[in-house]
Amino acid sequence: MKYRNAQQFRVLYDLSGRRQEEIEQYQGFLESAHQYGWEVLAVSEQIETQIRNLSERGILDAVVANFVSETWLSTLPDEVHYIHMGLNPLGRKSSCVVWNLERIGQELSEHLQEMGYGEVWVFHPQDQPLLQKGLKASVQYRTQESLREACCGKEGVCVVSPTDYGARLAISVLRSAGRDVPNQMGVAAVGGRSLDAVLSDISITSVQVPYREKGTALADVLYHEMSTGHQQQVRMPLLRIRQGYSTQLQGRAASVLGRVEALLVSTMSNPPPVEEWASRCGMSRRGFERAFATETGCTPYEFLLRLREQEAKRLLEQTTLPVARIGEAIGIPDPPRFSAFFKKRTGRSPSKWKEQAMGQPHLNR
Repeated sequence: MKYRNAQQFRVLYDLSGRRQEEIEQYQGFLESAHQYGWEVLAVSEQIETQIRNLSERGILDAVVANFVSETWLSTLPDEVHYIHMGLNPLGRKSSCVVWNLERIGQELSEHLQEMGYGEVWVFHPQDQPLLQKGLKASVQYRTQESLREACCGKEGVCVVSPTDYGARLAISVLRSAGRDVPNQMGVAAVGGRSLDAVLSDISITSVQVPYREKGTALADVLYHEMSTGHQQQVRMPLLRIRQGYSTQLQGRAASVLGRVEALLVSTMSNPPPVEEWASRCGMSRRGFERAFATETGCTPYEFLLRLREQEAKRLLEQTTLPVARIGEAIGIPDPPRFSAFFKKRTGRSPSKWKEQAMGQPHLNR
């Protein structure tokens, strides 16, 4: 390549999205690029024109971009390294760093099942075979019109988009068709972080993915290809699923609390394990604990302690049962342990609480 001895290795980086997450990804790439001693040119428009111009001048070594299709990539100059950073791999002709959409779909599918959705759809204009496979999605809709027509009268379906923009659009379509989000149909996205700043009335359940780490991986894959001549395909994992209102089935969460409270009141002296609580609600333990925390703001164990405290107060105030018998009734039969539990929760011993409730002075003061 011309002028190779007179300049640094030059990389053109596609920064056309300009979203917060994409800038974070670019910063991760830039840090590694500086360590490798590369010169990075970030462009946000006319990418193909700039690739051709710089290549013709002999001063472009590599491009990191979202190439959309192999057809477009095949029209670009051959002497340049190309690293693809889109949603899905383009094929075997180029190195790429993409999200592990199949694995992400599997974990998101599990989450949606735990939340009570019986069916999943994908919403995106381009084919998403990996995401659809991971989600076990029954269908993919590519236009707003097709999604609006399909959702009429539907319930128990969650619409998943591989982008935040697609998820926001899906919410708008569902609402325009008279669907209640989330109690009739839910919405989830891949890759979102700062969604609350965009929408004031809803927070979208979103799979958070490691943008900065993806930027670093892009630089590493480019360096590997330069050094060995071999191409790589790297699939990045998710960070976590951030639960938002868009899949939070309020009626179902409330029914979970109602069933659990009835169960514990009747078995407080010898409560079953949490796995049985979840089983009675038709959920896995993990899904049950998540739904329970959403509804009550506490763990199942802490909720049990609250019920025991309330029942102990009621028995002390409204019955003549001795303290030891009250401890047995709420599942703490050891008197010293019951006294310690009650004092920790209320700041007073059971006997003092009972005396105050009955309006009697303490004789041993």
